[in-house]
Amino acid sequence: MKLYRTRLAFLLAAYLLSLFIFTDARILFFLFNKSKFVGVTNADFIQALFYGLRFDTITATIINALFILLVAFPISFFQHKTFRVFLKVVFVTTNSIAFAFNMIDTAYFPY
Repeated sequence: MKLYRTRLAFLLAAYLLSLFIFTDARILFFLFNKSKFVGVTNADFIQALFYGLRFDTITATIINALFILLVAFPISFFQHKTFRVFLKVVFVTTNSIAFAFNMIDTAYFPY
């Protein structure tokens, strides 16, 4: 049971990190393009972050589906360092690609 809790803690930490990355991307988008959002107040921005978090929850689940399945599937070799490194590579690769596609909007929004 302790091993399963370790897996769930690992999965929760990775999932929250993924949500944090997407929220940071939204904040960076707003900061880089602030001149285009003249009438946006702080309350509007916080509300947009809240609604964005709801969207990011679904997006992070889809992007990390393979990672979630690999962590949650009851495999006996989760304790092996090689498998954990593989999980981290899968997580970083998929989230880096998603972050890069997310940041494309930041650069091309003014056009």
